[in-house]
Amino acid sequence: MRKVYLRDGAIKASICRTMPQTKNSTSGPRNLTLVMPGLQTEGELDAQELTIERLEWLLGRADYQAGPISETLDECLFRLFRAEVPDGKDLPVAAVTRLLDVGIVDNAWWLRADPVYLQPHRDTLVMASADNLNIRQAEADQLVREILGVFTEDGWVLKAPRPDRWYLQPVPTPDMRTTHIDLVRGRNIYPALPSGPDGRKWHTILNELQILLHTSAVNIERESRGELPINSLWFWGGGKLPVIKESDWVRFWGDQTLGLALARLAQIPHTRRPATAGQWLAEAEAGDHLVVLDQALQAQRQGHHESWRDFVAQFDTQWIDPLIHALDRGQLKGLTLVMDNCRQFSVTSKHLRRWWRRSRNLSVYK
Repeated sequence: MRKVYLRDGAIKASICRTMPQTKNSTSGPRNLTLVMPGLQTEGELDAQELTIERLEWLLGRADYQAGPISETLDECLFRLFRAEVPDGKDLPVAAVTRLLDVGIVDNAWWLRADPVYLQPHRDTLVMASADNLNIRQAEADQLVREILGVFTEDGWVLKAPRPDRWYLQPVPTPDMRTTHIDLVRGRNIYPALPSGPDGRKWHTILNELQILLHTSAVNIERESRGELPINSLWFWGGGKLPVIKESDWVRFWGDQTLGLALARLAQIPHTRRPATAGQWLAEAEAGDHLVVLDQALQAQRQGHHESWRDFVAQFDTQWIDPLIHALDRGQLKGLTLVMDNCRQFSVTSKHLRRWWRRSRNLSVYK
């Protein structure tokens, strides 16, 4: 048995090689790109209070891959799938996620029109998205009918295949830029309203929709039950299906909506999110794999502080530690860790021997 001791501050771990470096028959040479948004955060959710020694140790030895910063997980996934997006346009999230929700491939221009709650705050409106609204499908269907009763003559096609994801095809196609919904949650909406030649027109449309929704029987009933009303829509993610000429991935693992949709568009097999690295190592075939673990991000969005803390604490032992051992034993050829803002760090077995590199707190990688 050969031991390699990892001496670094608080962490004193050992990687034990108890058998020759052999590949599992189910795996062969494998590379893993692990996307883990939501670990780096601010405010009440503070990773510095948790024990994440293994991740910090591994990042300290990794090579940073310089590249553009992505403001959202969706933007990062478009990059990882090599989806071609026209310059100066919205990320066409609507057309891609509609492929997953509706199952129809077309070349039409679609816009997300997601139901939200806007909360008055002094002289502003702050967004609370549909994540915490618990919208029923019957409510969504009824609101769509009411909206189309006003806007059908304008040529609108509006669908709600899911209670929280609505799709709008306006006529004519608007010339405007919108703001990704993830960048507006919990914030003043006014700086994020549609901009461009048709921006002002869509400000007016938004005001008309808010008046309509305010008087809807659906919202009157929701408020009578003590629930938040659906008092606005958020327009974002407009565009047509992007082109994915090629993709490196042999499989996508995860439950994240856009990731599943991009995998379908790229005709890449997909599997539900593995519970642990051990499960992934036991099931993954040879090739390059993309795994998205978005539990921390989801908990962060919904304000579930304990769920966030639980995931971060378990992530270190259930994912990072087994992957360190897999790298050392030759069960994993390469590992790329994708942090918030799509910052990427690559690791191979040789990086584990960089004993002179020190761990650094997760906050320094922001």
